[in-house]
Amino acid sequence: MAILARQLNKEDFGIVAISSVFLSLVSSVGIGGLGDYIIFYKDQHEGEIRQAIFWLNLLVTFLIVIPVFGLAHWWASFYGSPGIEQILYLITITFIFEMLSTVPRSILRRQLDYQAIVTITTIFATTISIGKVAFALTGWGVYSIILPSLIITPIQTAVFYYQAKFTPTLNLCLHRWQEVVKYVKYVAGGQLITKLVNEGDTLIVGKLLGMEKLGVYNLAFGIGNIFKNQVLPIVTEVTLPTFSKIAHDQERLRNAFIKLISVIALISFPTLFILQALAEPFVLFLYGPKWSEAIIPLQILIIFTVSRSIS
Repeated sequence: MAILARQLNKEDFGIVAISSVFLSLVSSVGIGGLGDYIIFYKDQHEGEIRQAIFWLNLLVTFLIVIPVFGLAHWWASFYGSPGIEQILYLITITFIFEMLSTVPRSILRRQLDYQAIVTITTIFATTISIGKVAFALTGWGVYSIILPSLIITPIQTAVFYYQAKFTPTLNLCLHRWQEVVKYVKYVAGGQLITKLVNEGDTLIVGKLLGMEKLGVYNLAFGIGNIFKNQVLPIVTEVTLPTFSKIAHDQERLRNAFIKLISVIALISFPTLFILQALAEPFVLFLYGPKWSEAIIPLQILIIFTVSRSIS
């Protein structure tokens, strides 16, 4: 990220941020909980449930993609930045392949095969990061942030299928769709509200202040939420399947949850407060003087991200 920030313009980061938020809001309506249901489901019809979720997930994905593609031009016009349209198209294509990995990834999580998940994710995340730097250094501009993910994500998805030994069939298992939808509809609603709360500031800053200022804000937001965005997803990957196995024992589940929150707080609180105190030298050293405007927003945002790290 530091190398990208030095090579790219502030506006580039703003364009990617506002494009990602639009896709995130639309997708939150339909996809929440599909993978989680594979983890929680405990019955003899696992094969049917997996096939049902694969096809339901595929249908929902394309129902999301169609309006995103249709509204991309309007979204770019609304924010007064034509570059948003093409970036949104590319992000959406990447999103399709990410959604295709929902079932095999959830199977590995259910099997507690974290070694496979971490290995695959780490290798491809590192490859994408190197790709972004390479593209930036060779003059690809804002596309440096998007193209590596677009190229690598389909390969990563194929590897997840191979590792999980999951093969989709032509059996849509439509008789299982109702029970899946019954579970995920509440999760999806909760996700939409959460997204609006968490991403609303990006929408407002982008509209009122423009893409350049949004780029500065987005960098500060990313740094301030580094623990939440980089560490907590790994914690969730590990704890969700583990908690599902002890869900029948409420006392044990409660104690495990409290212990987890305590450990997260013990690590995240001091880290974030130190980052707040050292925000100026941290930003100037890693990202350079052109990002000095991000220092004060970062210090303010950390006040709010402290509580979010355990919420």
